[in-house]
Amino acid sequence: MKHLLAASALAVTMALGGAVQAAVIHNDGATDFNGTYRGVGSFDVNFAGAAGPSAISFDIFGARSVDGQGNGYDDLFEVMLNGTTVFAGLFNMSGGGTNAVTTNLYGWTWSTLTNPGGSFQGGLTSVGGVLDLLAGANTLTFSFTSPGPLNGGNQGVGDESWAINNLDVSPVPVPAGLPLLAGGLGLLAFLRRKTA
Repeated sequence: MKHLLAASALAVTMALGGAVQAAVIHNDGATDFNGTYRGVGSFDVNFAGAAGPSAISFDIFGARSVDGQGNGYDDLFEVMLNGTTVFAGLFNMSGGGTNAVTTNLYGWTWSTLTNPGGSFQGGLTSVGGVLDLLAGANTLTFSFTSPGPLNGGNQGVGDESWAINNLDVSPVPVPAGLPLLAGGLGLLAFLRRKTA
């Protein structure tokens, strides 16, 4: 009986603590805040997924002077999932302006830090949350445009460039462990009733 209880407790512990491993599916590996990476344009990350909710996190690495909203040199980041815009915003990564999220379909959290090296020394915006995937093939599209009225649509990578670091898409771990948790708790209740 003690062995059965110990096994049940282990199953419950594994269900609660056995989180799914992180799955980094793309990493530009950008580290130089004065470096040259991507300019105006977009790129796709294709990956396979299971239908339903998955956790997502990534860093937008802004080099040189990526601008937020309202200083005339606005720079817009957009993330699309399977052709639908799910997140878009303008972030002051050392270029000026203010941070503003214009689309946030899934309620992702985000934070922006400017490199303490000073103006035009880059910054980092970290984004995370949950999204719903299709079963099988999925596509995330990351794009960068410069719609600000003073920059003519493109200041060039010598003034502003960007990269996507540590893009992680992983199944949400809690629902996956719930059947095991329920089974363990059910077994404990059954054994308790049987010994009473």
